[in-house]
Amino acid sequence: MISIHSLNSDQNDPKMKKIMVQFYTKARAYEQLISLLLSWSDYETADGDYELASKWLKEAKKIGRKIDRWDSSKESRQIDEDIKSIDDFLSARENSSTDPDYARAVCMAFLKEGKSPIQTGDCYALLLELEDDCSKAYEYIQTMTDAGIAPEEFIDEETIISIYKAVNKNWQGSIIDDSSTLQDQSQESEDSLESSGILTLDEKDREVMGFAINRDWNPVRELIADRGSGLSLKLVCSIFTTGPPQSVAVAIMRVKPGIFSEKDEIGRYPLHYLAYHGAPTYSIIFALQHCKSALGERDEDGKTPLDHVQSMSWEHCQEDQDEVIAHLQSISSK
Repeated sequence: MISIHSLNSDQNDPKMKKIMVQFYTKARAYEQLISLLLSWSDYETADGDYELASKWLKEAKKIGRKIDRWDSSKESRQIDEDIKSIDDFLSARENSSTDPDYARAVCMAFLKEGKSPIQTGDCYALLLELEDDCSKAYEYIQTMTDAGIAPEEFIDEETIISIYKAVNKNWQGSIIDDSSTLQDQSQESEDSLESSGILTLDEKDREVMGFAINRDWNPVRELIADRGSGLSLKLVCSIFTTGPPQSVAVAIMRVKPGIFSEKDEIGRYPLHYLAYHGAPTYSIIFALQHCKSALGERDEDGKTPLDHVQSMSWEHCQEDQDEVIAHLQSISSK
């Protein structure tokens, strides 16, 4: 049986959206409708349309009131937080010329927290608009590329070129969005995880990973929403080895906010697996930000994530190895 929720190709059609909402409303399938609306919000967030993303979140909140004890649920609180984050960002962007300090503070808070639905690239793009110092603007662009973000996806390339010229640098374009290379790395990620026996995926998880490997993120977000609280630790770790966009991380945290604090039967947290495999640097840091206590935990082999980091292959971000090891060591020593 084909779920109406899985008809991805037609979901950008307003008429189809209306039909789907009517379908779930008539069936009183409010939880499924909320899941659908959240997936639409995630899609618009990834596309940079925060006004529409906020609209779908507010619609989900409205539908939630039809469910008993909804207002006290974790999902309701998360939706409220996401609505506030998006509205704050929209306000900051709209009033950036008249209140740049507020806009700057909003962006810096989002970047520090790392839990906002606002894309990191959009935060840096707004910060760059507010920056008169070309050296600082250059640092923002470098920070984006170091985090695996293609600056030209968020900033006009002529602006990037002019900033680079101002600091006597040559912009040669971002090479981090080489889809063929990323696909090869992602396939190697899954093969490596499977062959080592540390993360064996079932058939349903492999379906999600098939989309992730091809970097087809819309169905990944929707399948994550479908899994809900049933989302497995193994699948989350596998997804994060592919270097997913922020919208996918947000989708994961929305349905299972405590996933990075979970450990499996052999005493490993997601941080152990990402460190063991040599996931992209920002994936390791993301896992650490959401469960710092995992850094001191030993698995059944007696190894901490730091032990794995120091011995892992670093096939994604080898140039970051020393910096990440130093960062983890400084945290573990506190």
